[in-house]
Amino acid sequence: MLRYFGFIRTEKSLEKSLFQRNFLHFSFENFENVDKKFKMAANKNEVLEILDEKSSARIYIDPKEKRVSVFLGREDRKSLGIEWLRVYKMLGRIAEIDPEIAFKLEDRLAELRDPSCIYNILDQMEEYATNVVEREKDMSIFDVLEGKKRKSIPLASSKLFASLYNSFCFITELYPYLFDILKEEGYEVCFDERRITIRKEDWDDDVEINVYNLDGSSLIHVTDPSRCEEVLNRLQEIVFEEKLESSSDELEGWLDELFAGLEFIQYNVKKGRYTVKLPSLAIPIRWRGDDFLVEIDENKRREFARKLSEQMKFVYEKSMEIGDNDLFKEFCDEVKLLYPKLFPLALEITKKDSEDVKKLLDKYGRVSLKKLIAMGGIAALLVGAATVAYLFSQDKTPPTIKIKDKKQVDGKLLLTAEIKDKSGVAGAYALVKYPSGKTLNITLTGNDSIYTLTHPILLNEEGNYLIKLFAKDTKGNIANVSLTHGFYDDPVIKDVSYIYEPPLLKFNVTADDLGGISKVILQILNKSYTLSPIKVDDDGRGIYGGSIEVKTLSKNIDYKVLVFDKFNRSSSLTGNITLTPKQVFIAWAKSKGYDVKLSSQLYDNFQVLRHLFEKGRFEAVEDILKVAQINGSAIPKNLAYQILDQIERGWGIKSKDKIAEMTFDLLDDLKIYDLKRKTTVYILPNYTAAIVEQYLPQHDNTSILNLIKAAELNPDIVDFNPVIIKVDFKLVDKNVPIYEGSWKYLDKIPNNIIINPSEDEIEKMFKAKKDFSVVYVIKSNNIPRDVWMICEHLRRTPYVLKHPEMFEAFSIKVQQNAWDIFDNPNVKIYHHYKPSDEYIWKEILIPHWEYYWSSSPQGGNVSKRITVFPWYDSNLMKKIIKNKNDRKIALMYLFELPSFIGDLDDWHNKYHGITAMKYFVNNLGRVHDEIMSGYPDATFTTITGKKVPYINRYIAWITDRGYHGLENSMKQFLGPVIIEDEGLPNLDELYIQKNPSSVNTYLSKKYPPYKLIKYAFGYINQAGHEIRQYVSPTCPIGFRSLGIPYSLASYNEHYAKTSLGYACGYDSAFFGLPDDIVSPIKEGKYGKFLVLPGNGINPISSPIDGVIKDLQCGHSHSIPTNAKYAEIYLPLRGLKVYLFRGGSKG
Repeated sequence: MLRYFGFIRTEKSLEKSLFQRNFLHFSFENFENVDKKFKMAANKNEVLEILDEKSSARIYIDPKEKRVSVFLGREDRKSLGIEWLRVYKMLGRIAEIDPEIAFKLEDRLAELRDPSCIYNILDQMEEYATNVVEREKDMSIFDVLEGKKRKSIPLASSKLFASLYNSFCFITELYPYLFDILKEEGYEVCFDERRITIRKEDWDDDVEINVYNLDGSSLIHVTDPSRCEEVLNRLQEIVFEEKLESSSDELEGWLDELFAGLEFIQYNVKKGRYTVKLPSLAIPIRWRGDDFLVEIDENKRREFARKLSEQMKFVYEKSMEIGDNDLFKEFCDEVKLLYPKLFPLALEITKKDSEDVKKLLDKYGRVSLKKLIAMGGIAALLVGAATVAYLFSQDKTPPTIKIKDKKQVDGKLLLTAEIKDKSGVAGAYALVKYPSGKTLNITLTGNDSIYTLTHPILLNEEGNYLIKLFAKDTKGNIANVSLTHGFYDDPVIKDVSYIYEPPLLKFNVTADDLGGISKVILQILNKSYTLSPIKVDDDGRGIYGGSIEVKTLSKNIDYKVLVFDKFNRSSSLTGNITLTPKQVFIAWAKSKGYDVKLSSQLYDNFQVLRHLFEKGRFEAVEDILKVAQINGSAIPKNLAYQILDQIERGWGIKSKDKIAEMTFDLLDDLKIYDLKRKTTVYILPNYTAAIVEQYLPQHDNTSILNLIKAAELNPDIVDFNPVIIKVDFKLVDKNVPIYEGSWKYLDKIPNNIIINPSEDEIEKMFKAKKDFSVVYVIKSNNIPRDVWMICEHLRRTPYVLKHPEMFEAFSIKVQQNAWDIFDNPNVKIYHHYKPSDEYIWKEILIPHWEYYWSSSPQGGNVSKRITVFPWYDSNLMKKIIKNKNDRKIALMYLFELPSFIGDLDDWHNKYHGITAMKYFVNNLGRVHDEIMSGYPDATFTTITGKKVPYINRYIAWITDRGYHGLENSMKQFLGPVIIEDEGLPNLDELYIQKNPSSVNTYLSKKYPPYKLIKYAFGYINQAGHEIRQYVSPTCPIGFRSLGIPYSLASYNEHYAKTSLGYACGYDSAFFGLPDDIVSPIKEGKYGKFLVLPGNGINPISSPIDGVIKDLQCGHSHSIPTNAKYAEIYLPLRGLKVYLFRGGSKG
C-alpha cells in the first residue's frame, strides 16, 4: 500500500485543480458554523481548506463536486506521526454535515499509514497469518501425526452459513414441528445470526457440529469428525421424509435448501475444512482465493500486545506534545474495540513501562460499545478483520417508530407500525425472542409509512414474547422500539384412563399445554397424589401416572384431576370410578394385609366367599384369608382352597355360608393352618355341617383336634370313599331265563349306566331278556353326621387314638352303625333318635365297640374271646385282603346291627329297631361263650338219643338244599359223593376223604377258621333254635360274636306240594376270607363259582355251575323239590346288589 506525505494520487483528487481555485480556510479547532461554510464554498465554487494547527494535517474538500484530498505533514515532509489519527478524529465532525464526503475521506485515509494508525498492528497480524498459511500449505497428515500442530484452519464459503441459516429461519415459520421431530430423534438444533449448532445426543457421547458466520466465510467446528457423516446422513433422511409428506411448495424449497446445506457441511469436512478444537485467539485471512482462520498462540499474542503497547506510548507522547489530552483516550477507545483480546495485555505492559502513561490509564475507564468486532457465538475468541465503524453522519436522526395495532388471532400475532424518516426508510424488520429463547427475524413491508409483518408471529410457545422493531433510514441511522406480548393458554386434559388391579389403582392422565406442564394432581378418597411423568417431552407435555392403593368398601369412587402449567395456570376434570364387587373385595383384602393374588383366586373360585363378603361378614372372610395366607401354598393345594371346594361341592348342604364361617373360625381357634392329607381337609367342613344343619352339639377343641390328629396319622379314620360295584349281567339261558352276573369294583361312577336301580327298574331289565349292566354305589348317607359321630366316639373312647391300625375298622363301624340306626327304614318306623342321644351311645354303640375291643390284642383280649377276622389291625387285614373295597364290605358285615331279631330263649318273641340292636349287643358274649364252650367236639342228642356232632348240621343244611332242587349246587360244593347217614360221628372227615376235589374239602384243609364256621352254624341251628336263618336270633349274633363277617346273601324257591306250589328260603354267606383262599376258587378250579364282594362264599348259591343246571332242570321238569328260582345278592346299606338271578320267581 503506497504512502505519501502529500496529496493522495487518485482519480478524483483535487491535485490538478487545487491551486487554480479560491480557498475558504478554517481550522480543526474552530468548527463553528461549519455547515454554513460548506454551503458558502459550494455556492462560490470554492475549496474548503481545513487545517490542523497542532499536527499540520490538511483536508481539502470540494463540497459541490464532492471531491476530497488529504495532506499529512508539513510541506517539508516532516510529520509528528499522529496526523492520521488527527484526521480520523475529524471525520466524525464532517460526517454530521455531509456523510458522503466523510465516506470519501475515510476511503482516502484508509490508504495512508503513520504510527498512530489503529490498523497497523492488524496489518502485522495479517502478514503473520499469511506466512503461517504459506508455511503450512504443504503439511501432510504424517506431519500432524509426528506432533506438528497446524495453526491454520481452512474455512468454508459464506454460502454454507447463509444456506443453513435462511432455511432454518423459514422452516421455523413454515414448519416448526420439524424441530420437534428432530428432537424425538435425539437432535437439537439452535441458531442465530452468528452460529448454528446441530447436536446429536447419544448414549456414549454427544456429537456437536457448529457452523460460525465469519462474514466472508464459514467456520466448521466438529467434536467428532468420524461420526459427522453418520449424524448428518440421518438428519438428511429425516428432512427427506418430511419433504415427501409436505404439501407446500414453499416448504419443499426450504427443505431442499437445508438438505443442500447439510450436504455442503459433509463436503467441507471431507476436504478438511473444519476444526475439532476452537482457538482462543485467531484472525481470518484470505490467501490465494481461499479463506483461513489462523490461530495466534500465546507467544505471538504477547508479541503483538507489546507492539500495540509501543504504539499506545507513542500516541500518548504525541498527544501530550501537541496538548491534546483527549486524543490518547479516543485512540484507546478505538484500539479496545478493534483488539479486545490484545488490549488488556497491552494496557498492562504500557502501565509497567511508563509511569506517566500509567497515571493517565488508571483514570481511563470509559468503555465504548459502539461497534462489536467479535463474530457470533465465538465473540470472546476471534478478532475480526473488519474496519472501524463510521462515526460520521450528517443525518443523525433515526426513524420514528410507533406501534399502531397489535392483535392476536387464532394463535397468531399481527403487528402494524407507523415508521417515518425525513430521509426515507431503507428497511424494517422485527426481531422476535420466543419464551424459550429462540429468535426469529421477520421483515416488515410498508405502504405510505404503515408497515406490517410479512407473516404473523406464530404463538406456539407460552410466556412473554419480546419483540423489537428495527427501522433503518437511508443514512444508516437505526431506531428500535420494544414491546412485550404475553401469550398463555390453560392446560388441556386430553385423556384420563385407569386400570384397577386391586389394591392398586393405576391412573394415567394425558395433558398438553404450549408452555409445558409443571405438575398433575389426582384427588381421590380425600387425599391428593402428585402423578409422575411417564412419557413426556422436555416441557412436561404427555402422560402422567401413578399407582394408588385404594382402601375402600365403596363401589363408587369420585376423583378430580388438576393439571398445572409452568405459569401455574390450571384445568380440572372430575369423574367417577365404578368398582366391581371383586375390585372392592381385593382392595379390602389388601388393606387388611392379605395376599392379593391368593385372595383374588379364592374370590374367583368360590361363591361362598363372595356371599360372605357381600353380606358384610368380614370376620369370616378374614378367617378364610388368614388360613390361606398362613398356609402359603399355591392354588389348588392351599388349605383354604381345598376346604372351600369341599363346601361348594357339598352333598346337598344348604347353609354353605354358615358352614364356611364356622369351619374357618374353628381352624383359626385350633391354630390349624396346614394339613398333610387331603382326606383330613374334609373333616372340618363336614363336622361344621353337622353342627349347623343337623344341630348337633359342638365338641370341645381337644376332641376336634384329636379327630384331626387321628386323620393326619391314618386317613382311614375318615375314609368316606364309596364302594362302587359294577355288575354286567349276561343272559346265559333265555328260556329259563338265567342272568349270570360278572362283577368288578370301579374307582369312579361311570356315565350312561343306571346307578342303584330300584326293584321296579331291575325287574324290568330282567324281564327284557337282554344283557345289561348296573352300578351300585355303597356309601355314607350322611357324611357330616358320620364325621361328628367319629369325633364323639373318639371322645368317649380316647384310647383308640393310640392305635391307628384300628382306624380302618373303627371308621367303617361308625359309618355302618350310623346307617343301621339313623338311615335304615326298618328302624326308623319304630324309633327316632339323634346321634347325640346318650341312650344310643350308652346302650348300643359303646358296648358294641367294647365287645370287640376287649377281644382285641390292643385291648389285652381280656374277654378271651375269638375274633376270626383281624379287624383290629389294618396291616393284618391288608395282608389277607389287598382290595380295600373287599375289606370294607367284610367290615360292614362284621359290625352291622340287625333291625330285628328273635329272642334267644323264645324265638317267637321278636325285637325290632333299637330294641333289637340293644338285645343283639347285650347277647354277643353269651352266644360266643355258648358256641365256644363245646368247640370243636360238642354233640347234640337226637330224638332217638343219638349223639351227633354239631358240624353235621352244617352238612345237613347243604344237603337239605340239595334235596330241594339244588342237587348240582350241593355236589359242586360238597363233592359228588353224598353220604346218606348224617348222624355219623365222623361225617365231616368222610366228606373230606370221599370228595378230595370239592370246595368243601379245599376250605377244610386250607382255611382253618372254616371248621369253626361249620361248627358254629351247626350249633346255631340245633333243635330248639329257629332253624330258618332269616329269623334265626343266633345267626347274626353267633357269627359276629366270633368275629366272622356274616350276612344272608341268597334266596331260592323250589316246587312243592303247598298251596302256593313252592317253598322258599334264605341262605347265609360268610365274608372276609383271605385272598389266597378264594383265588383258586375265583379262577375256576372248582368250576364256575361265585365269590362274593368282600371275599364272601355262600355254600348254597356260590356254586354257579350247579345252580344253573338245577334251574334248567327245574324249568324242564316243574315238579316238587326241583329248583324253581334262585337269586344271589348282597344287602348293603339298604341296597340289594344283585349278582345272579334265574328261573321264575313267585
